[in-house]
Amino acid sequence: MEVSRSHTPPSDVESAAKKPRLDDGVADVAAVAAESSSSAHAIPNSNGEPPKAAAPAASSKATRRALRVARQRERERKILPEACSSEDVLWHDVLDVVGKEYADAQIEAGTEFDTPFSYRDQVKVRVKSLGMGGVGVGIVEEDEGVVGNGASEQDVDMEHQSKIARRKHWAVLVPFALPGELVLVRVYRSHRLHSMADFLEILEPASPLPEVNTHTPSPSLTRNDDLVRCRYFTKCGGCQFQMVPYDEQLAWKRSSIVRSYQRFSGLDMAGWDGSNAGPSLPRVAETIGSPLQYGYRTKLTPHFDKPPSTAKKTVALEQAQRQANLQPGPDAADTAEQDPDEVLVPSFLKIGFNAQGSKNVMDIEECSIATPVINEGMTTLRKMVARNILNYKKGASLLLRDSLEGTSDESKHICVTEPNSTITERVGPMLFTYPASSFFQNNNAVLPELVGYVKDAIFPPTAPDSQRPTHLVDAYCGSGLFAISLAPHFSVVSGIELSSASIASARKNADLNRTHRIPGSDPATPPIPASTSITFASGTAHTIFTSVTDFPRSQTALIIDPPRKGCDENFLQQLVKFGAGTVVYVSCNVVTQARDIGWVLGRDVGEEGEGKRRRYEVESLRGFDLFPQTAHVEGVAVLRLQDVVE
Repeated sequence: MEVSRSHTPPSDVESAAKKPRLDDGVADVAAVAAESSSSAHAIPNSNGEPPKAAAPAASSKATRRALRVARQRERERKILPEACSSEDVLWHDVLDVVGKEYADAQIEAGTEFDTPFSYRDQVKVRVKSLGMGGVGVGIVEEDEGVVGNGASEQDVDMEHQSKIARRKHWAVLVPFALPGELVLVRVYRSHRLHSMADFLEILEPASPLPEVNTHTPSPSLTRNDDLVRCRYFTKCGGCQFQMVPYDEQLAWKRSSIVRSYQRFSGLDMAGWDGSNAGPSLPRVAETIGSPLQYGYRTKLTPHFDKPPSTAKKTVALEQAQRQANLQPGPDAADTAEQDPDEVLVPSFLKIGFNAQGSKNVMDIEECSIATPVINEGMTTLRKMVARNILNYKKGASLLLRDSLEGTSDESKHICVTEPNSTITERVGPMLFTYPASSFFQNNNAVLPELVGYVKDAIFPPTAPDSQRPTHLVDAYCGSGLFAISLAPHFSVVSGIELSSASIASARKNADLNRTHRIPGSDPATPPIPASTSITFASGTAHTIFTSVTDFPRSQTALIIDPPRKGCDENFLQQLVKFGAGTVVYVSCNVVTQARDIGWVLGRDVGEEGEGKRRRYEVESLRGFDLFPQTAHVEGVAVLRLQDVVE
């Protein structure tokens, strides 16, 4: 039985919010593996025994709750993940390894949750592929038994033999493992036809593997642990690839774009593997790398949990112990080196990010992919929290953003920690200001090249001057990054955004860049010339194009940069009806980008009854690496409007 799901874009109700984007570090697919415990199938206890039957409910309220949980779990057994969600991406990674026919048969039989593992089983896994979240996906090697908590020889029975057989068709997800490696892992959670496991050690280095069930050539990945710069790597869940050479990271991200279109676009993929032009898509160009592979991230949001009920007592005891250690004694020379003014960090306080495969906060003093200013600010902020920890009644998320100190001094950077403060960033010749709590791309180093690439895509050198776009529409414009950066090249620019706060920032930035002078440039030439008309308007998903109905379609370029969930169908219908001559789709989630572009390519463009038929074609497709050392990639697709040849 095949359970079918629609790959059409979601309704506008589902896409009303601009955020969240790829914003705060942890890879989204990896996060599914770490945070899906609420929907995970029950797994035997740590002794390898099946879960015991629940005791009779103490009250009718408890009984009702138990029934609700049971019904929810039963629904989860029958329903596959929502199309194009993080769970769906992970499910496709699993299918590549276990095989679709086998998966369909298990779903038909209702046995897709019958895990062959017990909690904390240690098994040897051969990694077959690297999932799109950067997690290794493998299978227990044939005839390979449990290393740790499995059944003893005396306990081997038919049930155990059945579990051994199921392991050959059961995917195991292992972070930090690369294709071809044989690794020792410890299982901690199971779900539909797959289990999540902790990486323990490498038993054999990578060896050549046959392609798994995919049409995408997988680039080879080489492990080099000498490349790792972070002391928390493999413990923190923020990075996946610090042990992989950077050129190989870029090649893998290109293959990730290819897989996204193969799986989720619904387009004709005959003979297309991304290295060539196919019936629906062009060759996928090489991924553009970031000038900085470390120290690039301009925003971090570490967090900490609610202090325990014993917090006050613990702080008092540890303060007393510290004072006792500062008293002169036989080791007075050592004691004298201790700073009595140093802030005491209670033993229960962990400030950082979730540990890999867990919801527990891991204490992190520095982040290797954050800018130096962010790391300096984190040291100060950690001391402030420790000093005032007893005043916190709940846990909290902290904010650190790298900002220029002002528009007049462009060399000094400061760390901003107040959400209501204003951030100032320079992208090429332009300055941008926005509230610290709002969205802005977190890798400033690569933004000038991204903006330049979008400009060159809109104005190809081979196009005659008569076909050069004169009008620009920047949908999902945010604080105006593309609209303002590209304004000098257009006569009329309109930025459209659902968030009124972002529109206010965009208007301020437009005014700022009409008067701001680039250091060393001609004072008579501001970044945005007076001849360019630039406006910003807020709109809903239903009315987002109403303010630009008078734009000449053939001379209009449209840029869309939506949130991770992509565009809803209502927006795409308006996009097709509007019919801009050029569309540039920038996306932090190539899965939903592939889905949306697949929807657009199958529609006639413009108003009904216009005469000749026109449709969009994808002219170019490539990635930009805004987040080195992670599995994330920013996709940029360029669409041109073409006449349909009957």
